[in-house]
Amino acid sequence: MSEDQVACGYCGTDSRAGQHLCPVCGVALPLVDGGTDWERRRELGLASAFIRTVGGVFRSPSTVFASLRGGVSHLGAVLLAVILGFFSSLIQAIWTMALVPGETKAAFAELLKNFTVEPIPQAALDDIFRVIMLGQVALSPIFSILALYLEAGLIWLALSIARVQGLRFSMVLLLVALSEISVLAVVIPQIGGMLAMVLGVVFLTTGLGVRFRMTMGKALACALAPPVVLMLLFVLGTGALSAIG
Repeated sequence: MSEDQVACGYCGTDSRAGQHLCPVCGVALPLVDGGTDWERRRELGLASAFIRTVGGVFRSPSTVFASLRGGVSHLGAVLLAVILGFFSSLIQAIWTMALVPGETKAAFAELLKNFTVEPIPQAALDDIFRVIMLGQVALSPIFSILALYLEAGLIWLALSIARVQGLRFSMVLLLVALSEISVLAVVIPQIGGMLAMVLGVVFLTTGLGVRFRMTMGKALACALAPPVVLMLLFVLGTGALSAIG
């Protein structure tokens, strides 16, 4: 393949550089050939590919998403989501156990009183709290995979409504997984969670805009589709329960 050609991640057809869609299968083509570092993990090694991808997304997300090649397999997206979910959950658990205020522990103790007859000693409460935190870390791969598919599914639906050409679910899945690199911002105590949410929207909007040749306004609307839909479902569910009650 010459330097002025780009390979389709779906069917492998070589296309002219700068072309938006594959002429054979219609899938959106990357703006930069070669794929992201994460897509080249077999060549670079898992650890090196992960570190380079994380650094690339924080340093220049548009460059990373422009080189996103995509493929038919979901493995890369799922593996990245599991790694990110585990690390972020572990960091959050460490910060929570180290910095959790006394008021939170007191509220936790009050909650447990509803399920016990005898008062629970403080040492036992601390042990229960640690077990819950460690359980959250242990279950993080399952939660990460479920969240990945839910978010990608809602964004894919929003993109379908927007009539984006060359749309493929596996590509959306990998794009969402790459945007989840924002969760590593939880290394910053206290404000890390909020920063991760903001960066997640920025990364996802950038990725959708660059990869699918969308305006930033339309990309932002699609990026916000999951939280908006979930909020509407919560409001409707709460209203229905109140009506029943």
